Amino acid sequence: MLPWKIPMRDNVVRSLKRLLSSHGGPINAAMTSQSQRGICWPYLRGSVRTIGGGRAVGNGRQHLQRLNVVQVQAPRQQQMLWGKQIKDADADTILALVAEQGPRFNGRNLATAAHRVAKGDKSRRVREDLRVAGLAELCTSRINEFDPQNLANTAWAFATAGIAAPQLFEAIANEAPSRIGEFNSQALANTAWAFARAGVAAPRLFEAIASEAPSRIGDFKAQEVANTAWAFAKAGVRVPRLFEAIASEAPSRIGEFKAQEVANIAWAFAKVGVTATRLFEAIASEAPNKIGEFSSQALANTAWAFAKAGVKAPRLFEAIASEASSRIGNFNSQDFANTAWAFAKVGVVAPRLFEAIASEAPSRIGEFKSQALANTAWAFATAGVTAPRLCEAIASEAPSRIGEFKSREVANTAWAFAKAGVTAPRLFAAMRLRGESANSVRRK
Repeated sequence: MLPWKIPMRDNVVRSLKRLLSSHGGPINAAMTSQSQRGICWPYLRGSVRTIGGGRAVGNGRQHLQRLNVVQVQAPRQQQMLWGKQIKDADADTILALVAEQGPRFNGRNLATAAHRVAKGDKSRRVREDLRVAGLAELCTSRINEFDPQNLANTAWAFATAGIAAPQLFEAIANEAPSRIGEFNSQALANTAWAFARAGVAAPRLFEAIASEAPSRIGDFKAQEVANTAWAFAKAGVRVPRLFEAIASEAPSRIGEFKAQEVANIAWAFAKVGVTATRLFEAIASEAPNKIGEFSSQALANTAWAFAKAGVKAPRLFEAIASEASSRIGNFNSQDFANTAWAFAKVGVVAPRLFEAIASEAPSRIGEFKSQALANTAWAFATAGVTAPRLCEAIASEAPSRIGEFKSREVANTAWAFAKAGVTAPRLFAAMRLRGESANSVRRK
């Protein structure tokens, strides 16, 4: 029987016509109904799967090929073969295969390709490879074929590799919420982490995860708990019910958390301003035992988190001070500032730590942001630690960048130099001019 003689529901035909037309396809108003149905037929019989480029089979093959309207997935056996190739190949080989056969991959192979590329090579070379952009476009156009694990893995892959793919993230953010109940704990955590890491706002997606995760928090592994907390804090999404669930679950399992995960969960709770006394007590008890495993950033962030949360933990701060002093050369400018600020804020005396910072920071003062400059000056003055070389470096660096300082940072810097009894004419002149300029703007 000819295809246009086959009974077809009108609503299905209308949907296919709209879909084809929106992609610049062969359907147009001048065609007879018979011609339109003939073109739609391959879709209805399932021989043509997706739209966007490539080859077509079934009725209308030559017409669709000429217009480059559709792409056809390869048979299952071929998909399995590609899947094995992807699993065993390096990033360059995978991207070559995607460039050649990507339009014929199924959703699973596209997601696996992205995951393997990100996991195997995080270099700048991969981030700048145009074939990666092509892979992102393919994933975007086929996102409705991805299962929840594919969605999570793809988001994780592009975030991990540091590849900007706004349309892909938007597609995932639109697709995932309605299927959030199908995500396992790892997929929930990895998806939240990926969007936060990529800096992509997705309110509806985060809302869906926050709704789903609390009732299943007991299923989360320690890393998944920490990553979820970190992601919501990083994205600036404060959901009390989610954080309360984490605060209830994590303390009894704190021994399962690795050093970085301990630091991340402490930082997250302090960042969003959620009180979690029992959790911080558990961290204060566990962290000193594994302090040697903390990175320099983790040391700084943990100290900052406890100070920000207003939680005193003498044993923890003692352990951080001892470890950080011997590794101060590995700290970046933000780590210097956060650590000094934290110890000064909680009033913990740590002479060796402050001496180490005062020795290391001046030669790297150009790396400091305005807030870090102000906080470091404030911390040393508050702690009553004299550091002439550090003060001199700040006084030399700050004037030319005084426009970057917020009003509070200007005030804290001025207070710190006055408290320390350090005269810095050029710095105070710059601060005075900034104040006059701000007043002038307000008067206008």
